[in-house]
Amino acid sequence: MKQTPKYMHLADSLRKIIDENHYPDGFALETEYELAKRYSLSRQTVRHALDILASEGKIKKIKGSGTYVKRNAVLNKKTKIIGVIVTYISQYIFPSILRGIESELTANGYSMELSSTSNQADKERDLLNEYINRPVDGLIIEGTKTNFPNPNIRLYRELFDIGVPYVFINGYYPELKSISHVITDDCGASKKAVEYLAQKGHTRIAGIFKSDDMQGIERYRGYFEGFDSSGLEFHDNSVFWFNTENRNYLFREDYLMKLLNGYTAVICYNDEIAIQVYELIRKAGKSVPGDIAVISFDNSIFSDLNTVKITSMNHPKEEIGIIAARQLIKMINGGKCEYIVLPMELIEKEST
Repeated sequence: MKQTPKYMHLADSLRKIIDENHYPDGFALETEYELAKRYSLSRQTVRHALDILASEGKIKKIKGSGTYVKRNAVLNKKTKIIGVIVTYISQYIFPSILRGIESELTANGYSMELSSTSNQADKERDLLNEYINRPVDGLIIEGTKTNFPNPNIRLYRELFDIGVPYVFINGYYPELKSISHVITDDCGASKKAVEYLAQKGHTRIAGIFKSDDMQGIERYRGYFEGFDSSGLEFHDNSVFWFNTENRNYLFREDYLMKLLNGYTAVICYNDEIAIQVYELIRKAGKSVPGDIAVISFDNSIFSDLNTVKITSMNHPKEEIGIIAARQLIKMINGGKCEYIVLPMELIEKEST
């Protein structure tokens, strides 16, 4: 059984002390040094625990001054508005995720204010600044390019410094791992996909992954872990990368088909990529799955509309929205942060 991290134990202890002692708003807590000494922990562990409480609106950290109880952080919020920031709104699986968020918020008397970053950090910056200066009860956020260093971390820290709780979906920034998030087990799903193909006799399995978000990197991690667990030999040149800006580069003329020469299966970052790969295979006069098996992620409607239905790992689209909204409402009402990882099941169709 997995042990609870020390920082979570400390966060639970401090939360209980704050609640049971009914400290007034502005009450100064012990310093990081004093807490580290009292609990025999490192200052980094203490800082992580305090970040959790700050993200819940329990405390406020003031640089150069100290850490203070925020007794009124929850009581003063009365807008009944939740801001939702996602990379895209009407494309791909996002309508289903948003439907889940909206249904849970509406059932609890909240309205949803929706905006999109188009996966661009400058648009994300503008939206975060807007919510820092305009009150909402909380935010549900899909970060931009979550595998890259983010220039807006300071703004995210400012949000929880002023007591605005938020929940990440689909990924999170490493600098903000103490913030509540709801994600999928992308690593485990990709490992499962490789093992599934290996059981079908495939040994030459290519992978196409997105390099600028956490999902892409975790799917790549599971890909090479699947090679190891299946007793297959991993080769770097079996992996092909793309990002938000250069996605079409892979699909120019017959470039990708030359890369896939000699492979009997390919794992694609998502269903949109899988369909493009399928078209290239078809135009090259080859068949799916006869010549090349194709498997992807998300189990979107696109995987069923393709001529050959695409085997895909099922993304819990509406469920992830419902759970994220439910978690945020709990935090608004004084509940603690949670880190939720949802499994992805393989849906076998015609492409494998």
